[in-house]
Amino acid sequence: MPDGGLILPDLAIRGFRGLRALTIPRLGRVTLVAGRNGIGKTTVLDAIRVFASRGRRSTLRSVLNDLDEIAAAADSHDGARRVVEVDWSALFYNRRVSDDSRISIGPVKGGSALTIRTSALAGRDLELFGPDSFLEEPVRLVEVEVAGRGGVVAAFPQGPWPPKIFQRRGSELPKGYKCESIGPGVLTNSELARMWDNVALTSYESHVAEALSLASGRSVSGIAMVGNRSTDLRLTDGPFVRDRLRPFLKFDHDERVPLRSLGNGALRLFSVAVALANCTDGFLLIDEAENGIHHAIQRDFWRMVLRLAHSRNVQVVATTHSFDCISGFAAAATELAEVEGRPVRLSLRDENLIAVEYSEQDLA
Repeated sequence: MPDGGLILPDLAIRGFRGLRALTIPRLGRVTLVAGRNGIGKTTVLDAIRVFASRGRRSTLRSVLNDLDEIAAAADSHDGARRVVEVDWSALFYNRRVSDDSRISIGPVKGGSALTIRTSALAGRDLELFGPDSFLEEPVRLVEVEVAGRGGVVAAFPQGPWPPKIFQRRGSELPKGYKCESIGPGVLTNSELARMWDNVALTSYESHVAEALSLASGRSVSGIAMVGNRSTDLRLTDGPFVRDRLRPFLKFDHDERVPLRSLGNGALRLFSVAVALANCTDGFLLIDEAENGIHHAIQRDFWRMVLRLAHSRNVQVVATTHSFDCISGFAAAATELAEVEGRPVRLSLRDENLIAVEYSEQDLA
């Protein structure tokens, strides 16, 4: 059955990285995207992440940095430090940057789609940047627009990398949606601690404990972040001291153990449960959702995700390579009639990427 109140009831992506054009006619409260390696599943998650942020520079840079799309290191505008700059052209399909290069991400219908385009630097644009930002070579701007608002978010040269980093002074973008991303790997303790701050001492703690009990096979009676002082050495900054917080679990018989000692499966379940609490009214993106989750608990895992996504009004989009993951998802989605779970398979047809949908009858 349709699940109302979704930010993205459907999705159209045009010109973003390796996706020339893709339309997913219908998304669910939880959507599981399957397909072979390299077909574009992770790119779909990156596109939704960019959409959720409303095209903010920090998110665009983070996406490119995660993909190692680095152009070069250059001096900052004041010459005081070296900065690694991303390759902005890598945002666009086939790295094509011209006046008609355009990215569109958003619902199939309606005016809330995000657009990103490039244009040549004009004299009127110079005021957006520092006075010493440019050399005598062609420069292109990256411009974002959504809901009638936007502006320049970046600039990059079309020739050899200059010795000055381009500095933007600002743009007007609407407020973004909450969005958490969980990659194929495990989250760091600092990431877990950040998200746990919004869960500790709330009723949501019990849901996280249930998720961990599912992974461990034992009843978890309490969760705490325990900090200790440690010293690290950074070659550029010198020694510094910081707090490191580690999640500990308490079982019914008063045994206290570090979360990571239970393995990646427990850590994965903890991460997903805590992330769901941190993106109410927003998005949770999970890449390679099967990682660390034993096939025997896939159904229970997806039942938890579907229920918490529904109660927290979170739209979840996940990817997988695993048939066990798909089977567990299908079993949980057909069981919970009040929450719409939709599997989608990405496939090539005549060199065009298409989304193959499956109905609830197909799942059953």
